[in-house]
Amino acid sequence: MRAIQILSNLLPELRSLCETTTACSAGKWRVRQERIPAPSGGDWCFSTINGNPKRGNGILNNEIYVGKIVWNRQRFVKEPDTGMRQARPNPEAQWVIQEAPELRIIDDDLWQAVKARQQENKIERDDHGRANVSAIKSRRRPKYLFSGLTKCACCGGGYSAI
Repeated sequence: MRAIQILSNLLPELRSLCETTTACSAGKWRVRQERIPAPSGGDWCFSTINGNPKRGNGILNNEIYVGKIVWNRQRFVKEPDTGMRQARPNPEAQWVIQEAPELRIIDDDLWQAVKARQQENKIERDDHGRANVSAIKSRRRPKYLFSGLTKCACCGGGYSAI
């Protein structure tokens, strides 16, 4: 529920940010600047905000913010060789969805704008699950190995070379 409180404070900015390419970066910077801890208690990372649209996790995909609670989205299978649990998605027909309008903090227009943006940025895969390499390479990538990975110990901000 703490994440919902954080999001409701950021909503005015999220509305304008969702139309720009730097929405996630700017949102992440804002929560770091205000020293708001991530839901796990650590730093905010890319997957906390973006998540995975297929799995429905991450702030931009969590339907609880539009007033829907979804159960049975996945099941766990124990791997016999390693003993580790593996998450497996359930078919959408098996999902249990309950309306919870009291939990809604995002209106449908903003939700649809985010979904449209995600669809624009999606990289299609062929029948064998391979992505188009040229589409991936055309995206902005760091020029150096440690770009974006070093952080200031005091404020959590990134370093940049001058």
